[in-house]
Amino acid sequence: MKLSLRLKYALSYLIIVLAIVFITNTYGYKLIYDAILSETETCMYNEATNITNSYLRNSYLIESSIPTLRKLFASTEHLTNTRIWITDPSGRIVIDSHIKNDLEGKNINSYDKNFLSNQTINKTTIHRLLNKESIAVIYPVTSN
Repeated sequence: MKLSLRLKYALSYLIIVLAIVFITNTYGYKLIYDAILSETETCMYNEATNITNSYLRNSYLIESSIPTLRKLFASTEHLTNTRIWITDPSGRIVIDSHIKNDLEGKNINSYDKNFLSNQTINKTTIHRLLNKESIAVIYPVTSN
């Protein structure tokens, strides 16, 4: 009888421990992942605000400043692992921070018409524009 009761307690303890570990690993992981994602989106949005305030005032981009901005954004991409696109109102990419600048001149709207109407997009690939899932933060530059 004692052995049977101890076995029941040990088995119920093992089941409870496994359930707690399972719940903590799945629910806890999702909470931490969402918190990190939210913090990343906030940091990216703040960086977009900083870029806009520093370099793109009143939605005016001077052609002569494009090479300078390209170099600046390329170094920012290298340091933060964040790709930066500056687009015109029609969705054409004017500046691409990637070292190859291979997307400049392409129109985002021809790949995804709703892309620029969002504030943030999570796990996007934009067929043929991004080759891996990315977080996108869209920050409109408007004139005052």
